[in-house]
Amino acid sequence: SSDVCSSDLSSANNILLNNSGSITNAGTFNLSSNAGIDYTAGGRPAFTNTGILAKIGGSATSVIGITNPITFTNSGTLNAQAGTINYASVNTFDSGTLFTGAGTNLVTTNSTFNGTVTSSSNLVLQSGNFGGAANLVGTTNWTGGSIVGALTIPSGSTLVGTGGGVKTIDGGGASLTNAGTVSWTGTGNLLMQNSATLTNSGTFDFQSDAGIDYTAGGRPAFTNTGTLAKIGGS
Repeated sequence: SSDVCSSDLSSANNILLNNSGSITNAGTFNLSSNAGIDYTAGGRPAFTNTGILAKIGGSATSVIGITNPITFTNSGTLNAQAGTINYASVNTFDSGTLFTGAGTNLVTTNSTFNGTVTSSSNLVLQSGNFGGAANLVGTTNWTGGSIVGALTIPSGSTLVGTGGGVKTIDGGGASLTNAGTVSWTGTGNLLMQNSATLTNSGTFDFQSDAGIDYTAGGRPAFTNTGTLAKIGGS
């Protein structure tokens, strides 16, 4: 177990957390290279960040949960100044989480979002199931994976559906509520399954020929009281 006030991982070697080990950071934890956090044996370890976790060096990817997923819980700042931080763990992003930096904050595994979670435009939801109940403030990029919780895009915020992969809202408790802007720039469809719901009181624009698909389970619902527009595609 380790409580961190300030730490700088400048080595190219990974941190190995095994046998239920833990890191608790309330200060600043800098990744100065492409090293990450690995877990290979014993009970699942945990990294809890209420301070600043920053990648300040290395142009490639630092992975949190290299071989196996750790438990990663965050209510602090995740600052990808360089390259990419890949959250490949059992992730919980609690209220107060701020994704920021000139690089990319990439979510690739099952994750829970709670409360108000803010992105300065570099949060990418790539794969996994996204649960919880949260307001996604700022700009969030969605390239793949499934919303299985209740996610809201508040007024003044944007969700960008990008890339060729299918994006899914799946389950009776799964909902996407938009009071801001959803910009569907990618060619992959939105798949709604198992009584999922989509509620739009803001602007939802299709910038390609993508659409909304439904193939399984109870009939999903799209309720529009705002603007649904197709502004691109032939």
